[in-house]
Amino acid sequence: MRFVILRNESGKFWWRAVGNNNEIMAASQMMERKQSCLDSIATVQREAAKAEVVDKTDEPSS
Repeated sequence: MRFVILRNESGKFWWRAVGNNNEIMAASQMMERKQSCLDSIATVQREAAKAEVVDKTDEPSS
């Protein structure tokens, strides 16, 4: 997995989490500063392993 930082035509930044198969797994909101993008990536990297999974479907886990 990798994080890809992008910039749109109006100068705002965002990131995508891209899997090894090149599929987009997650994307951030638009941010004014590149540093904000880097900070949010660092937060995801640090906190993801501790994140709670909330399943609101009626389907049982396999």
